[in-house]
Amino acid sequence: MRKVELLAPAGSFEALKAAVISGADAVYLGGIRFGARAFASNFDEQSLIEAVKYCHLRDVKVYVTVNTLVYEHELIELKQYLRFLYNAHVDAVIVQDFGVFQILKNEFPDFEVHCSTQMHIHNKAGVQFMKKMGAGRVVLARETPIELVRECTKEGIDIEVFVHGALCMCYSGQCLFSSFNGGRSGNRGECAQPCRKAYQLINLDTHEIIKTPGEYLLSPKDLWTLDHVEELIDAGVLSFKIEGRMKRPEYVAEVVRVYRKAIDSVLNQKKSQVDENDQMSLMKLFNRKTTAGHLFHEKGYSLLNPLRPNHMGIPLGKVVKTAKGKITIELSHDLHQNDGIRILSAKGDMGLLAGRIVLHGRLVNAAKSNDIIEIETSLPITCRKYDQVVLTTDRLQCESITARLQHERQFPVDMIFHAVVGENAQLIVSDGKHRVSVCSEETVQQALKQPVTEEKIYAQLSKLNETIYYLNRFEKTGDDNLFISLKTINEMRRNAIQLLNERRLEFARTQMNYPDSSMKNVQRLPEVIYDISNESQISVFDDDTMVSSKLKHDQVSVKGLRVDEHSQVLSGSLVMHTQISTLNASKENQIWVCDASLNVTNSYAIEFLMEQGADGVVASLEANDEAISQMISGFEQRHGFTPQVGKMMYGKRELMIMKGCLVNAALGNGQKTKCSLCRSNRYALVNEKGDVFPLSQDGFCHPIVYDSQTLKETEFSDKISFRILRFTDESAKECKEIKKYYESIF
Repeated sequence: MRKVELLAPAGSFEALKAAVISGADAVYLGGIRFGARAFASNFDEQSLIEAVKYCHLRDVKVYVTVNTLVYEHELIELKQYLRFLYNAHVDAVIVQDFGVFQILKNEFPDFEVHCSTQMHIHNKAGVQFMKKMGAGRVVLARETPIELVRECTKEGIDIEVFVHGALCMCYSGQCLFSSFNGGRSGNRGECAQPCRKAYQLINLDTHEIIKTPGEYLLSPKDLWTLDHVEELIDAGVLSFKIEGRMKRPEYVAEVVRVYRKAIDSVLNQKKSQVDENDQMSLMKLFNRKTTAGHLFHEKGYSLLNPLRPNHMGIPLGKVVKTAKGKITIELSHDLHQNDGIRILSAKGDMGLLAGRIVLHGRLVNAAKSNDIIEIETSLPITCRKYDQVVLTTDRLQCESITARLQHERQFPVDMIFHAVVGENAQLIVSDGKHRVSVCSEETVQQALKQPVTEEKIYAQLSKLNETIYYLNRFEKTGDDNLFISLKTINEMRRNAIQLLNERRLEFARTQMNYPDSSMKNVQRLPEVIYDISNESQISVFDDDTMVSSKLKHDQVSVKGLRVDEHSQVLSGSLVMHTQISTLNASKENQIWVCDASLNVTNSYAIEFLMEQGADGVVASLEANDEAISQMISGFEQRHGFTPQVGKMMYGKRELMIMKGCLVNAALGNGQKTKCSLCRSNRYALVNEKGDVFPLSQDGFCHPIVYDSQTLKETEFSDKISFRILRFTDESAKECKEIKKYYESIF
């Protein structure tokens, strides 16, 4: 039977225990720094050590997220933290930053590294590249379709796929929305979730507000692949990853239980045994409505939930009437005292606890479907007749899960008790993988009165309730009619279990397969690189001007796509890499520049990219001049020369690049690509503050959300080697004026 790993989130120690008890094969968690969920409870050093011991004793692996961008001034602390994780016997670290990857390669070559979905690996070439770099696993982008997943699993590297939980609207690792419009960087684990806020879609040419089913236009439904478990297993997915480090333990426990049941039943019977009760249980715990995601080709409003960005619950009933302090509801589902409910009202949703339920004039602690009940409340009543009511918390369900979590996950052991008169007794214990043996301090005696029977020995050895084991098979060998004290037998059992625990906690690492690499002589870059987007802009530039673009033209060099599932090969005198998959290409007769979308914030990331052949790198748009100067200085101190690092000075910053098209969802059927709706008019999103975020696309139906403000920087560090001027929808005349202005200040 092929092993399939069920990987669970652990935002707290309670959630970790819930995951393990419910059947997880591995958990992923974050420390107090460098993890992409800064607002989860997370683990300090002592609790992380305890978490690793708890999991390893139970045959569960622990992966720690070190999947944020790291700045130069944090590198000393980062290395100390990595050393701590290494010594704590963490099984693997999950990373986004190429600099973190480089440090692990250089200083911890036998520490397994997993490439986070934040690394934006969404095609086969990206998987091939990171395998060549020595990674142990790739977590594919959530946008990767099942057919491409199947191809990636054939590349000889472990593939991990998200199967359940929250989705991001933007390709992970490529989102700058929160950073530039909220002051909290998603790449630093502090996302303010602007995608869960309200927006209007407007036509910039006609100023028309486009009618949509709701206002939460960037809010996806929750991923749900229970119906596709067999297909994912057949595709070769090694690790089924559940999202939810911000979720409570009951949620983690139940999602793990249901997916464990589904995976095991498919592996054993080739058919999932998950039933409607299991599915309803998950829906009650949390859902924003569900989707099989891009993984299984969902598009438009089958992927999005523009109505509400929070827990939708399950239908409970409808409002019949309201009065002061009372709401009358006709139930379509059972309700219990202290359940959580929400009334969906046009005047504002009402969330309340069903603390006082009145049925036929009497206070009751429960009511059934079709009952008409009153809920007493002191809250201001904003709902009205016919408003829908949903159940958001099922008290009995939570109590049932909590009770289940009181019972530890146990493992079978076999015991052989060997006793010969005149010798020390021996106890051999095996868990199927480890085998330990202990001897008694006292010798076995011939029984003078009542011998210690096999049944009495079994009774003492099976007292394992305070351990993680249960006695599966017992055998007694040696003499009969013997005597040994029950105290000695108990002591032998305790010593054997302690020794078995120690063996289960023994930890060995395997050398990762990193390639030998070194930096090559770089080619000199011009002081300015112009990035253009359309044919009309070409005429602005002289033949000897260094220009980058996706356009095919003799005068224009090649810029890679941010998203390309079919792995493009770049050619031209200047190659602008925007994703890691194109780094597989040959450098022959090319100048390589790695664009800001590769998220370079430290000197080790520069080192990593230059070892692959980069002549220069553009610093992350989130890095200010001080951070850029620090990373350049750090590189100089280690290598003795100055790397070519660039900075974007002018242009519209791309806040999001997506796979789902908002314009087609609103104006088309939501299912088409290359519909040209976004070309016939210009569209934008408008937030509640009135900020306008223009929409565009990359020519291959990947929508882009631009910042409401155009970047216009005039100052730069003297350590910066080159500048990027990025033109999007500017006319040739505007390009010429901007070019002239910046030439005057450079």
